[in-house]
Amino acid sequence: MALRKCPECGHEISDKALHCVKCGCPIKSDSAETIKLDSEKKQTLPTVTTPIKTTAIDCQACKQEKVMLPTKISRMSPVVVAIGWILTVPSILGIFFAILVFISTMQVSVASGTASTGTNVATGIGVIVAVVIGIISLVIGLLGYILIMKKKVYKCSACGYVLDRA
Repeated sequence: MALRKCPECGHEISDKALHCVKCGCPIKSDSAETIKLDSEKKQTLPTVTTPIKTTAIDCQACKQEKVMLPTKISRMSPVVVAIGWILTVPSILGIFFAILVFISTMQVSVASGTASTGTNVATGIGVIVAVVIGIISLVIGLLGYILIMKKKVYKCSACGYVLDRA
């Protein structure tokens, strides 16, 4: 196996490589590469024309190369995240309850069939109660979701240093 220099960064790579392992620059070859499969069949691979995108970056804290990988971490402390879940789960149930109250109010209104003042007032109160419960549940659920959300960061796999991906 012979070594050659990458035309982009000058790093020494194998002459059989399709791209540079350091910068991802595609290496042009005269013919397509062939590989041998387990079943002793040969398969022709196309020549790589686009560079491979590496998402790992160099760590600023420990000065190691390509050790910071994209990940998600919690924005808040574990206690605040637990409060977020405590707010979110009942609010989802509250929205379903509001829908149930609204549907049952409409069914009672249609089933009575008469246009009496008492039925109209009860229907109006039922609709208002359903809408208010729904709005309150939605607002509390959104607040809980904000507390649960995670943020995208780069985290060093060697030293644990965290860098925001803004």
